[in-house]
Amino acid sequence: MAKTRQVIVPSLRADVVGARGFGVSRNLFARAAKEGKVRLNGLVAEPKSAIQTGDVLSVAGVGRLVVQAILGETKKGNYRLELELIKLPPGQNS
Repeated sequence: MAKTRQVIVPSLRADVVGARGFGVSRNLFARAAKEGKVRLNGLVAEPKSAIQTGDVLSVAGVGRLVVQAILGETKKGNYRLELELIKLPPGQNS
């Protein structure tokens, strides 16, 4: 099931965007990345990996985020993104 959502993030790092997109803490997402469970465009991602429009961020056993667009910056210098969230059904691996 895919759903599109807009989020505001302070930076375009994989751990920040992934945590906000999946609704988990940044620390938890960064730990999953360090364990090799997070992929950016099919390659194992580091927490500090940069995100761009069109990137696909996948988490084993959870689902995928597709960065549809970087919509711009807020007055405070944060980034507004449009993400497509594709969650996996329970028991299925990505």
